[in-house]
Amino acid sequence: MTLQLEQQLYQEPCYIEPTVRKTDIELSPATDAVIIGFWIVLGLIGLAIISILKMPLMGAFFIGIPTFALMVLKPTLALFVFMLVLPTGGGFAYQEMFSLTKGVGLALTVSFLLNIMLTRPRLYWRNKTILAAGLFLLWITFCSFTYPHRWLELSTRALTTLQLFGLMLIAFWIIRSNGTRSLIWVLRGYVIGSMATNIGTMLTGKAMESITYGAQTRYTATLGQTVGANLLAAITGAAFFAAVYLFIRDRSLLWRLFHLSAMLFLPLIMLKIGSRSNLLALGVAFVVASTLSNIVRKHPKLFLGFILVFIIAGAAAFFFIKKGGLQQQEQVTERLTDIEYARQSFNYRLFLVKKAIRAALSYPLGTGYWSFFDRVNWYQWPHSGLFHIMGVYGIPGLIIFLSMLFFTFRIITRMVSGPEKLFSLALFTFLVVASQANVLSFKKIYWLSIGIIMACEGISQIYAQSEQENYFDGWDNNYTENGYLYEGY
Repeated sequence: MTLQLEQQLYQEPCYIEPTVRKTDIELSPATDAVIIGFWIVLGLIGLAIISILKMPLMGAFFIGIPTFALMVLKPTLALFVFMLVLPTGGGFAYQEMFSLTKGVGLALTVSFLLNIMLTRPRLYWRNKTILAAGLFLLWITFCSFTYPHRWLELSTRALTTLQLFGLMLIAFWIIRSNGTRSLIWVLRGYVIGSMATNIGTMLTGKAMESITYGAQTRYTATLGQTVGANLLAAITGAAFFAAVYLFIRDRSLLWRLFHLSAMLFLPLIMLKIGSRSNLLALGVAFVVASTLSNIVRKHPKLFLGFILVFIIAGAAAFFFIKKGGLQQQEQVTERLTDIEYARQSFNYRLFLVKKAIRAALSYPLGTGYWSFFDRVNWYQWPHSGLFHIMGVYGIPGLIIFLSMLFFTFRIITRMVSGPEKLFSLALFTFLVVASQANVLSFKKIYWLSIGIIMACEGISQIYAQSEQENYFDGWDNNYTENGYLYEGY
């Protein structure tokens, strides 16, 4: 190669994405095995102390300290643990002041901050969804100073939004930095946690038994206490789409069998919960994802498999009802079959929507979360996520939140056609539709899903690039064997 040709090549723009430094600290396989083995042993000791010696604080110390150290080394594990406990909600709590999700969320945040000091990964800020979410946080914080209960607004609503914004960013950065295996393990944890929570709820009547006293005011219509029925159904529906994605992408046969069982079990548990809005959102998400993601034309086998899963799940649900699976759940049967009951529920929700519209017209900058009752002269917030934001945080708050959703949808449309696009579109549609009958807009699952969807854009590009490289490698080998390429080229 001449000097002139070498200079010309270096002047050409580089289209290959530079290597991104991972947040997970890579060690040798032997070192990883030793560390994980040591962690498992300490975890078993901690569980034995809790269950046998009845010393929960000491057992938590044996489990928590090594887990936190491993979280710093492997942020993917930290996010995996958080997604594992996320479906439990506040069901595993200590006197309603400290729950398992809060503790793991705090550990996730601190460990990630410590990790980026060590790894210094490339953090992705140039994203319109992130900018819109940050602007929404600033708007809530600014408006909190103008509302009557300003310090209560700041200490609860603004702080809650800050936590949700942070969780979204952490999930996005961890998955995007560590690639495909990180996404698979994070979603595995979420499906496992959802399955365990629902099974535990069916057996005990609660999401999880608390150490001393769980919240008794949050009522589940059919399965017990500690989590609301609509929230539990939303968590379960999101886990269903995660199981479908994992069934496609996961290469392990044993894991695929687990994901298949989750795909068949989770729709049944949603039927048992009896949340009409989430069942409707599940159907709408399936229709939208199957029609707008072009999988019918580009991936017919994937589409047929998706249809087959729904047919099997529907048949199992019909068999479940036919055999009297809901006989002891008279409330669920009434919610799903009584048209008059559904009409009354719809009219009441519409009444709350009208209250939110009038509040936005009277207070364009919002009424405030805690002042909403006094200013609209009613005792309930709107059950619709968007109208809740409009009534509480005004028309500007609604516009900013809608822009965040729009930019998220634009990310989905830019994705390479494939399982990531199908999963992202189905998950996004499900949560947006379900949120219109329930206030999911300020739940962890909602914001975490947006972070995962943003990361899926990069994951889809990785898979597409890998498939393209495999294709051209085969093309190059074919031509090399026939003598078209030679070493001196």
